[in-house]
Amino acid sequence: MFAFYWAIYKLFQYGSDNDNICVFSNCVSDCVEDGSSTQHGANHRHVLEFHLVALPSGIPAHQDLLRLLIYDHNNQPVNQSEFYLILDADTPTSNAPVLSNGPLSPASSDPPFAIRNHAGAGVVYTLSVLTERRSYRLKVDGVAYDPDRHNVLYHTTFTVYIAVAAYPY
Repeated sequence: MFAFYWAIYKLFQYGSDNDNICVFSNCVSDCVEDGSSTQHGANHRHVLEFHLVALPSGIPAHQDLLRLLIYDHNNQPVNQSEFYLILDADTPTSNAPVLSNGPLSPASSDPPFAIRNHAGAGVVYTLSVLTERRSYRLKVDGVAYDPDRHNVLYHTTFTVYIAVAAYPY
């Protein structure tokens, strides 16, 4: 696990000169319907964001941990947004991810986190006390709509790495 975090650190520290690879805290791609990339006249903007969160052990249940926002082209938060925690499908026959915007099922393989939509933000919170030393990877899908909620304006995929320490700080 240390090697993984070291690689992430190196990517954030040194970045990339390759235009096809984005290794900073967020990546932006303006997309049109045919899937090509364009700078102007885009139907929606797709952003990838990465968050690293280090926590002490003993964080209580129902504690808010992280607030996720979708930003427009002027770097202003978009209020007409919805957020979904993307879970791996339980059945091997299903290739599609399962979307959830509430608490996860109590299965032991599920992370002890959920997301709720609150005032245009996605709030990641704990479902149970975080007592054991463990790392988690969450994927959150955020979609921002026009005021009529008919068209997608912005789409952000958040990857959140949460590391829980063995001891309280």
